[in-house]
Amino acid sequence: MREGPGPQYVLVETLATGVSVVIIGTEAGWVHIRVKESGHEGWVNPRYLVQN
Repeated sequence: MREGPGPQYVLVETLATGVSVVIIGTEAGWVHIRVKESGHEGWVNPRYLVQN
C-alpha cells in the first residue's frame, strides 16, 4: 500500500493476503482503500485486489 496513486509514492504498508479493505475511490489506475481492521488508508494497484 502506497501514500499515493503510483509506484513513485512511498510504500507505507505491506498487506497480507486475505485482508479486507473498503474501496474509497480510484485515480490514475490505482485504488484508494481503507483497511477494515486497522483503519489505515493508502493506494494499491488493482491487480492485487480480489472481490469476495
